[in-house]
Amino acid sequence: MGYLAAGVLIGPFTPGFVANRAQIAALSEVGALLLMFALGMAFRSRNWRALRDTPSTRAQAPIRLRRGSR
Repeated sequence: MGYLAAGVLIGPFTPGFVANRAQIAALSEVGALLLMFALGMAFRSRNWRALRDTPSTRAQAPIRLRRGSR
């Protein structure tokens, strides 16, 4: 909830030092990267192994084989 409140307070419509859109874009990419890293660290290998045999991964198999990637 705090992230939503901070987003409202420090949004694109605030004047002054936050108005630089390039800086906001760069910071948002860094924030997304850190969020993905934190989520990756929260998962255990058992959780990833459980997702291996889902229908979506089986549907992706022919595409991956055709592209030659694993």
